[in-house]
Amino acid sequence: MPRPAIGVHLRLDLDPEVRPIRRRVAEGVLAAIAAGRLHDGDALPSTRTVARTHGLPRSAVVEAYDELVGATILASRHGSGTVVSAGATHLVRHGARSGVRPPSPRQERRAATGSGASPTLDLRPGTPDTSLIRAAGWNRAWRAAIVPSGTSAPEEQESGEALRLALVDHIRRFRGISTTPDRIGLHPTVRSAVTDLAHRGGLVGASVVMEDPGYPAAREGLRRSGADVRPVPVDDQGLLVARVRDTDAAVYVTPAHQYPTGSAMSLPRRVALVQWALDHDGLVIEDDYDGEFRYDADPVPALASLHGGGERVAYIGTSSKILTPELRIAWTVLPPHLASPAPSVERVRPLVSGFAVRALTHLLVHGEVGRHHARAMRTYAARRAMLIRHLRELAPLVEVTGVSAGLHVLARLPAFVDDAEVAAALGASGYLVAPLSDYAVRPQPPGLVIGYAMLPESRARDFVRALASALP
Repeated sequence: MPRPAIGVHLRLDLDPEVRPIRRRVAEGVLAAIAAGRLHDGDALPSTRTVARTHGLPRSAVVEAYDELVGATILASRHGSGTVVSAGATHLVRHGARSGVRPPSPRQERRAATGSGASPTLDLRPGTPDTSLIRAAGWNRAWRAAIVPSGTSAPEEQESGEALRLALVDHIRRFRGISTTPDRIGLHPTVRSAVTDLAHRGGLVGASVVMEDPGYPAAREGLRRSGADVRPVPVDDQGLLVARVRDTDAAVYVTPAHQYPTGSAMSLPRRVALVQWALDHDGLVIEDDYDGEFRYDADPVPALASLHGGGERVAYIGTSSKILTPELRIAWTVLPPHLASPAPSVERVRPLVSGFAVRALTHLLVHGEVGRHHARAMRTYAARRAMLIRHLRELAPLVEVTGVSAGLHVLARLPAFVDDAEVAAALGASGYLVAPLSDYAVRPQPPGLVIGYAMLPESRARDFVRALASALP
């Protein structure tokens, strides 16, 4: 007997702040599936009913349904209307969306002040533009993720062995690091990867050097793991390696594009840091969070790719910047003394979604990551160039520092300025940026950390004008 169409009387929970309207409807349907109010095979209310019930244009509801059908979350059946596709519940609960999600509420909010409120741009660092991901390839990856390949054993699928094999090739081609699958660990976040390395490396109670200013989540992860974090300054050539002591057990660095100053560690310092690790049996934790993006030249070599680096450097990469944070997959390339025993099925299963693992594997194996990287590089380079052009033209007191790489720039402010106050003024104008002081342990010259991945070229001038107006 066919399942009754219980969904036809469903009232969707729609967020009035979500724009455009088709997105509001699509998110309402996804929320109903995730919450269990809609199940696989359930019929949805007709587009006419949804439009009438919620006071929306029917055309927007039709567009939302069509978008979800295209993502295989809904299915349109002759004589049965629109229903939830088989397997959609699993997909939605593990992160699948209609095509590629636009800026989330964190990335694009409605400004709360005044009747003429305009969309707020979240320009804090670390957020890629997920709309650049090709929807067709993304949807194919998630469809493949819900039906695991029958060519591998279940334990291999659960342990992420196929993803490790794909990452071996990706890391070699993009970052010049030669490794093997048994030396790759999988984690949901960079912070969890840092925590794992702290325990593997026996860093509880040990002195660990951290860049200052530096990545707060990594600093917190090391501290919570019991490490004694020691801040060391950075300059335009990266970490001051000469200040690393013989008694330090490990060093955490972001050498390709220092977070947040944007400097690249010079080759002499890279060599010196690897040599320190070799001489003192130390551990270097290399966070290569956006090392794939370099616009003015070839990417600088990873520390792990240098002579001797493979012996003492633990490399961290992530899908968060090159694709989307929603996948929640980071990876480590472990030096030999930390790689045994290899992560077991029990170790990986509770940490990383199997659906996300299979989706990322599909994206890597079928070349979608490489093609997306090429598209994103062109877009981000253009956005960065436009931002810097307007800063030089309209805000001459602001100095942009750092190499042409990554997804953010550091805008140095005049010495008499309070960067937190400038950031607050920009927030009131509809632009969220991060003050440099938020990343520092010790006092720093004032600055703003500005992510440009989500800054359209058409809005760069308005943003810079707002920045210039926020300066005293």
